Amino acid sequence: METTETYSSNNRYWWLMLIIGILSILCGIWVFRNPVESYFALAVYFSIMFILYGIGEIVNAFAGQRYRNWGWGLAVGILDLVIGFILLGNLAWAADLLPYVVGFILMFVGILRGYNGLLNGEVIEMNARTVSGIIQRGGTCLYTARCPEFRDIEGVKKGRDKCLEMGLDGIVVIGGDGSFRGAADLSAQGIPCIGLPGTIDNDISCTEYTIGYDTAMNTAMEMIDKIRDTAQSHDRCSVVEVMGRNAGYIAINVAAAVGAEAVITPEKPYDLNAIAQKMEQTKKSGKTHFIIVVAEGVGKTEYITRTLQDLTGIESRATILGHVQRGGSPTVRDRVVATEMGYHAVELLEQGIGNRVVGMKDNKIYDVDIQEALSMKKPFEDELYKILNETAF
Repeated sequence: METTETYSSNNRYWWLMLIIGILSILCGIWVFRNPVESYFALAVYFSIMFILYGIGEIVNAFAGQRYRNWGWGLAVGILDLVIGFILLGNLAWAADLLPYVVGFILMFVGILRGYNGLLNGEVIEMNARTVSGIIQRGGTCLYTARCPEFRDIEGVKKGRDKCLEMGLDGIVVIGGDGSFRGAADLSAQGIPCIGLPGTIDNDISCTEYTIGYDTAMNTAMEMIDKIRDTAQSHDRCSVVEVMGRNAGYIAINVAAAVGAEAVITPEKPYDLNAIAQKMEQTKKSGKTHFIIVVAEGVGKTEYITRTLQDLTGIESRATILGHVQRGGSPTVRDRVVATEMGYHAVELLEQGIGNRVVGMKDNKIYDVDIQEALSMKKPFEDELYKILNETAF
C-alpha cells in the first residue's frame, strides 16, 4: 500500500524554506512586540505598491502606444499613482483599507492551466482589481490544459510539494470527473480541495446543474432559431448537431425550446424510418420545413441528413454548431449559480474541509464526498423526452 511521504529536508528547495522560515519567525516576533508599528508599516507598504503599480502601468502604456486602448492603461496608471500618494499622505486611510487588501490580494491566487500550471508554479494574483470585469466573459481567464503527469502518484506528490512551497491552504478545482479525481488525489496528500462542476455538457452525475450549461443551451437555441428562418424559406429539413459529449442533456432541452420535430440522443434508440414517416405525414398537412436536433454523442449527422433526404425527398442540410456553444457572455442563471457554488466552496475551505464536490440537488446548493460523487449515476430526462415525442410534428 502506498504511504504518504513526509515533507523532508531532502527537498531541493529546503534551504529556501529554511530562510523563509527564519525570516517569518523574526517578523512574527517583531509584530508581536510592535503590533501598532507593524500595522502602519504594512499600510506604508500598501501605499508604495500603488505608486509602483502606477509607474509600471504608465511605462507600459507609453511603450505600447501602437496598440489599441493604450490610453486606458495610461489612465489606470495615473489613477494608481494618485491613489498611492493620497494613501501615503493619509496612513489612517491606508490602515483602514488594509484588511480588504489582505482579503483580496494576499489570500487568493489563480492557478493557470489547471494541474499543469500547478506543477509548473504558474499562478497569478486574484484580487478585487484583477477579477473585476470578468463576470460577463465566457471561457476562462485562467486557461485550461490537460496534464497526463498528474494521473500518476508522483505527479500528485509534486503538486502537493508545489502547494506547500507557495503556501496554499486549499484549492478550488473547476471541471469535470477527471478534475475531481485529481482533486481527490491531492486531498489524500494533505491539500484540501473542493470541486466545482464546470462543463457545458451537464454530464456530472452528482449535480443537477453544471456551470456553463445554461449559456451553451441558450447559444444553441439562438443559432437554431436563425437556422429555422432559412429552413422555412427554402422548404428544407435542417439537421443540427449540438454539443454534449456523450450526453444528450443539451440536445433534449434545446430541442424542446426550439420546437424541433425530433431529437436524437445517445441515451435513447432512434428509428430514422419512423422520423421520415412522420415528416411525410406532416408535409401532407401543409408544413414544409423541419428541425431535427442531434446530440454530439450520436454522431453520424451527415449520414442521418442524407438518409432522411433519401427517405422523404425533402431537401435536407446538416449543420454542426461546434465550439460556438463554448463561448459567449454567461447567462444570468450561470452567473448566479457559479457565485453560489463558489461561495459554498470557500466556506468549506475556511472550515478546513476538503475532498468534497459542490453541486445542486433539488435546486439547492449542497456538497458531497468526491469519491461518492464519482460513483453516482445520472438519470436522463425521460419525462421531457416523452413530452417532446408526443408534441412534435
